[in-house]
Amino acid sequence: MMGDAVLTDRYPVTRMVGAVHLLVGRNERIRLIRSPQILDHFFYRLVMLAERTRLELIEPREEEGGTS
Repeated sequence: MMGDAVLTDRYPVTRMVGAVHLLVGRNERIRLIRSPQILDHFFYRLVMLAERTRLELIEPREEEGGTS
């Protein structure tokens, strides 16, 4: 559950992507619920959201303001 996660800086986003990457490697399936849009964007760019990956995004959040 990531509904309250706020990731506005590159460093926390990079750390979170690394942590999720490790979890995906160690588990059969990882589901992130309500993850921030910036995190989803990084997963997409790193091809972690391809059809056969074990990472699933459930109800991803839309951008909530700020700069893009």
